Amino acid sequence: MPKAFMQEANQLALNMCREGHDKDAMPDRLVSPLFGRAAITAKRWVDIASPAPDHRGADDYFSSDLSDERLNNTFGRIPPTTPLLLLYSGNDDSVPPEVNKDELVSRWIKIVERNAGKVDRYNGSIVPNASHNLNGNPSSVVQDLVERVVGYIGRLDSGDFHASDGSPAT
Repeated sequence: MPKAFMQEANQLALNMCREGHDKDAMPDRLVSPLFGRAAITAKRWVDIASPAPDHRGADDYFSSDLSDERLNNTFGRIPPTTPLLLLYSGNDDSVPPEVNKDELVSRWIKIVERNAGKVDRYNGSIVPNASHNLNGNPSSVVQDLVERVVGYIGRLDSGDFHASDGSPAT
């Protein structure tokens, strides 16, 4: 989504919320490029998009410009007893092209592990060519994702998260 378009949607949603129209639907022309035909309220837009500079959206866990403090309060709170599988879309239309996905995923992993959490580094990573919702993706992309999830579940079942770096135990 072009940056100017996103800024327009963010500003409109913030203004709608300030003016007490937080439960009103956002205009289709701003919503449809990301959500298709699904309606979304101004409040939900703010919660997901969490426009800068404050990032007050209740459900924004994945924006590339979140501070380490914010990430410590989300990813950093994942306990060691809850191993995490991070799968990130390699071809996600909602991610700006300037976002370095490898660096972003590495940042999340560091936050989890710095706070004693466990991450499956063997099965988790960027899923090449995967869109956000896998709609229209070739079966090979879907199969890759399924194999990663099945591998993660297998590791959970076997108790294979004793290695501190999330790599398979040897």
